[in-house]
Amino acid sequence: MYLKDRNQKISLLLIVVLVIVLTACGTNQPEQPGSDLVSTTLRLSAAIETNADQETSAFLMVSNPGKMLFPAKDNFDAEMTLWTAGGEPRARIEAHTIQAISPDETIQLASSSWKLDPGVYFLTWGSPEYGGNVTIFSIVEDAGRIYRANSVSFSTKPPEYNIQASSAGRIRSFSVEADGTLIITGETPVPDTHCVFPILFDGTGVVEGFPVGTCAQIAEGQWQMTHPTDPSGIKVQVKKDTSYQVIVFCEDLTLPPSEPFAVHISPPPQN
Repeated sequence: MYLKDRNQKISLLLIVVLVIVLTACGTNQPEQPGSDLVSTTLRLSAAIETNADQETSAFLMVSNPGKMLFPAKDNFDAEMTLWTAGGEPRARIEAHTIQAISPDETIQLASSSWKLDPGVYFLTWGSPEYGGNVTIFSIVEDAGRIYRANSVSFSTKPPEYNIQASSAGRIRSFSVEADGTLIITGETPVPDTHCVFPILFDGTGVVEGFPVGTCAQIAEGQWQMTHPTDPSGIKVQVKKDTSYQVIVFCEDLTLPPSEPFAVHISPPPQN
């Protein structure tokens, strides 16, 4: 009798446990934040405008292109720097925190306005964990009015290195081959296999046809950019007796760009 009662109690206990397990499996539990439910990808960009007060404004945007929520963070640690054509810092904004961003949502995280003289400017806006954006634009004056012109930008990946350096490097040479191919070389403290981004510009902005945002890969501290790589590709439009400059940025947008490299070139000879 004792054994029979004991077996009945064990069977009843097993049934109760099974019911509890099945009930838990069938219950809709609230989703908990986790790597499979939270977006880890952001896209940073900047909009540059001029207003009726002759001010130039930068609107610093952050987009969540993913399908999941991006959570608020207290250590976003983004930074914007406005650089002059001479590679000197003109203004800086820090954004240490960021709010939650829904899928496919874009927010304006910060903005600022300045009185800028006519010329070419570079605006870097980036976060060490999420990458950034470089915008090249020019401010021109026409009929007594200041306005923005010739804006172009490119995105950068998060830097996978942390170095202490005075700049992204320097340009060593600039040449134009007989077929119109540009060759730019330089050196950099950025580790091998990473990128630097040369930019060819004149007094009005990026030179027409120059491939902004093209990676010049680093090997043994040296880099070379050849454009176009295909001889039949589109050539950069250079003008006779015109002065140009080359400046270099890297993926770590907290590093100053290189000192601009002045060049004076003539177009390739015509056949």
